[in-house]
Amino acid sequence: GNGIATIDLGDGSYPYTVSAGGYGDETGAVVVTGAPQTVNVTMAVATGINNIAKNPFKIYPNPAKGIIHIDLQEATKYHRLRITDMAGTVIFSQSVLRNKMVLDISKFSAGTYLIMLQNDNEIHIERLVVF
Repeated sequence: GNGIATIDLGDGSYPYTVSAGGYGDETGAVVVTGAPQTVNVTMAVATGINNIAKNPFKIYPNPAKGIIHIDLQEATKYHRLRITDMAGTVIFSQSVLRNKMVLDISKFSAGTYLIMLQNDNEIHIERLVVF
């Protein structure tokens, strides 16, 4: 069946895990920045590794220090790339203009960051570890 949960949260970054019997767990994070956020989670039947959703971008190297490369499958589908710290503070934000991006993260403090690729209906999130 369908389930809806509504939660009021203050600004920040919130990790979540959705679990349902017979389905694989779905995890992610939502960043609240003063505007209402909607997160749609589609559960996949837990039948094997083939059900893992493919992220539309790849970050390398990860962990990293200095320069990272971000390869996008469909740059035209997404309009914004953001990097936040784990407290939800936006460290970097840029329009997506091409399939390959090179970012200088040498001024980032060591720690874990979230890289978010966003359009009007979706947010895809990957963790980046800076050392």
